[in-house]
Amino acid sequence: MLVLFGMPLAMMLLFGFVITNEIKDVNIAVLDHSKDEVTRDITSRLVSSGYFKLYDNLIDDSEIGKVFRRGIVKEVVIFEPGFGRKLEKDRQAIFRF
Repeated sequence: MLVLFGMPLAMMLLFGFVITNEIKDVNIAVLDHSKDEVTRDITSRLVSSGYFKLYDNLIDDSEIGKVFRRGIVKEVVIFEPGFGRKLEKDRQAIFRF
């Protein structure tokens, strides 16, 4: 009876602490076409959240494929040109992952 009920209970307790699907310290790169205060603020908030680590600031679109092929970066955040201005004016802007 101990093996029948004890082992599954012990495994649930053990794996409940070991296995997690929480995102932590994911390496990201940022491609900022806008280069304004709003995008710098969003980037710093992403990095300070504890979920993401800034690996690289990209200069142009051609670097996206290279950074993914290296396998270190899992996500690239891309801000469109004039992101802050469009966000203030239209209350919407394009923010791609």
